[in-house]
Amino acid sequence: MKTIEINGLTIPEPLRERPEFGTRYFSPLIAYGRAETIANEWDGDRIDEDRFNCGLCHLDRGAAKQHAKALLSLTLPALKATENCSADVAYCAKFQPIRPVLEAS
Repeated sequence: MKTIEINGLTIPEPLRERPEFGTRYFSPLIAYGRAETIANEWDGDRIDEDRFNCGLCHLDRGAAKQHAKALLSLTLPALKATENCSADVAYCAKFQPIRPVLEAS
């Protein structure tokens, strides 16, 4: 298995060739300080192409999760991001959500 390095962490290499139509693949998903994944089915649409061109497609959910943790390590303390992402929720909870300000018309 080929690997890449992100912020000193070694993770499985993302797909380098487009999968066949209908192939299930996984992408890293980071939100609220948590490393998650999203499952997709390749149909070659713009979203698939964007994810592929950004190196965000994996055939294995675990590889996508490792990728998400590595990406989080760039902005959150690396130890927390790689050991236990749920611990990062407390870190992110300190920040108030951004809400749009609606102007009166």
